[in-house]
Amino acid sequence: MAKLVTNEMVDDIPILLNTLQIMNLPAIINEICPTHGNWSGLPIGEMCAIWITHIISQADHRLSHVQKWARCHIHTLSLFLGMEVRELDFTDDRLAIILEKLSDDEVWEQIESRLNQESLRIYDIDNPTVRIDCTTVNSNCLVTEDGLVQFGRSKDRQDLPQIKIALAAIDPIGLPLTISTLPGNRADDPTYTPIIQKVRKSLNKSGLLYVGDSKMSAMSIRTEIVRNGDFYLTPLPKKIMPNTLLIEKIKQFEESDNQLIEVSREYSDGEIRQIAEGFEEWTSQSSVEDDVGFQWEERRIYARSFNYAETQKKALDKRIKKATEETEQMNLRGRGRKPPKTIEEAIEKGKNILNNYSLTGILEIDFKENEERITKRKYKNNPEHEIIKKTINCQVNLNKQAYNDARKTMGWRVYATNKPDSSFSLEKVILAYRNQYIIEDKFHRLKNHPTSLDPMFLTRDDHIDGLIKLASLGLRVLVSIEMKVHESLDKNGESLAGVYEYNPKKITKKPRAERMLKIFESVTLTIMNIEGVNMVFMSELTDLQKRILSLLGTDERIFKKICGNL
Repeated sequence: MAKLVTNEMVDDIPILLNTLQIMNLPAIINEICPTHGNWSGLPIGEMCAIWITHIISQADHRLSHVQKWARCHIHTLSLFLGMEVRELDFTDDRLAIILEKLSDDEVWEQIESRLNQESLRIYDIDNPTVRIDCTTVNSNCLVTEDGLVQFGRSKDRQDLPQIKIALAAIDPIGLPLTISTLPGNRADDPTYTPIIQKVRKSLNKSGLLYVGDSKMSAMSIRTEIVRNGDFYLTPLPKKIMPNTLLIEKIKQFEESDNQLIEVSREYSDGEIRQIAEGFEEWTSQSSVEDDVGFQWEERRIYARSFNYAETQKKALDKRIKKATEETEQMNLRGRGRKPPKTIEEAIEKGKNILNNYSLTGILEIDFKENEERITKRKYKNNPEHEIIKKTINCQVNLNKQAYNDARKTMGWRVYATNKPDSSFSLEKVILAYRNQYIIEDKFHRLKNHPTSLDPMFLTRDDHIDGLIKLASLGLRVLVSIEMKVHESLDKNGESLAGVYEYNPKKITKKPRAERMLKIFESVTLTIMNIEGVNMVFMSELTDLQKRILSLLGTDERIFKKICGNL
C-alpha cells in the first residue's frame, strides 16, 4: 500500500494572511500594479502578502530565503489562498520585480493613499494626531556619489554608511501613514515638509495635529502647517529658546501671582502621580512664503519634568566629578606621568577638559606655578650648583552661581503649538509629546525584530527603497493586529495572560503582536495520501490560541479553511 505523509508548520501564517486580506492589501496592489500579459503564476498582490508574511514570521528580509520558506509551507499557502502557490513564484528575479514596482513613487503613493483610506474607515479616526520622525538603517554596501547609501550622522554606528527613513504614523495606534527613503547624509529638517504634504494628500483632511522633534520647529515648516489649516506641536531648540531667555521667562513667572499648572498621569499599576508642572504664554508669529505673508498666534508651553530634572542633575554632577578627577591628575608626579611643564600648557589642557565635559563656566581652574631651588651635589667634574625646578599645580573650583543657573533650567522644555487651549490644554500638550515613543517603537520594529532591516543587505537603490516600503506594510499588519486585540480587551475590561514565556501568569492589557503570533508556532498541518485519497489533519488549537483569535474578531475557521480547501 503506497503511503505518503507530508508535515508542514502552519504557525502564524493564517493570522497574517487573514489580516492582510482584511486590510484589502492584495486587491489594492493588484489593481494598482496589474501584471504583464506574459506574467504567469501568482498575482503581485498575493506575492506581496506572502512575502510580508515571511518577513514577519521569520524576522528576515533577505530575498534569497523566501523561496525555501515558501517550499516548506507550500500546502498551507496554497490552501489558505485557494490558489496554486509555486516555489518558483518567489525566485530572486520575481521578488526584485516587486521591489522595482514599489520603488515607483507614483505607484507607492496610490498604494499608501488607498490603504490609509481603508484604515480610517475601519478605525473611524477623526482629526488624528500624526507623528513624524526620522531614523537611519546601516548598510555594508559601497557608497556611490548619488546613491541612497551614504555616510552621515547616526545614533547607531558612525563607521558604516546608512540610509535615512522618514516615517509618519497616526495616533493612537501608531499606524504608518507614509514612509520615505532618503540618502543617509540628508539632514532631517528638509524631510518634514514633503512628508507632511504626502500625509495631507493621502488623507485628504485638514485640522490634523503634526507632532515632531525640535527639527520640525523651523519657521518654514510651521508656516507650511499653518497655511494649510493644520496644527503643530514641537519642542523649541536652544537656538530659538537659549538658556538665558528660559531663565528670564521662569523668573518673570515666579515674580507673578500665577501658579504653576500640575500635570499628572495614570500608570499601569493604577496609581496617578504628578509628573510635571508648567505655565504658558502667547506670542505672535509671522512669516513670508512665496511673497505671501502669514501671521498667527502661537502658544509656548514651559514645562518642567521631575524625572528629567533629576536625570539632568545626576548627569551634571557626574560630569563635574569626572572633570575634577581628570584635572587633578595634572598635579600628580611620578613614573609614567606627564604633568604640564608650563603654565600655558596647563591652561590649554584645562580648557580641553572643561570643553569635553561641557562645563565651561561651571567649573573654574586656578593654575599656580611654584619654584623650588634644589642643590645638586658635586659629581665628578661637575661642581656643586643650584637649579630651579618649576611645577604647575591646578585647583578646581565650582562656580556656585553658574551651577545654580544650570539647575534652574533642568527638566524644563519649551513646546510650541498653534492649537488653541480650548481643545488642547497644557496637560494634553505635555502628555501628547510624551507619547512620541509611539513612533520610536515603530522604528525599533523596522530596524530590529521582526522586520530586521538593520543591516540592509541589498545594494541597488530601487531595491532598497522598495524593500523599506514593503517592510512598512508589514508594520501596518502588526499594528492592525494589536489595535484589534487592545480594543477588544479594553471594551470588555479584560487582560490577557500566557503571552510571556518567562512568566505565564503575567497579564497585560496591551500585548504585542509578536508575542501573540509566537503562541501559534506549534500549529502543524499533516497530509496523508493513501492510494490517491488525501486525509488532512491539523493540530488542535489551545484555549489561549482560540482566545487570541476571538480577540482578533475571528475564530479557528481561518485555520480549518486550509483543511476545507483541500
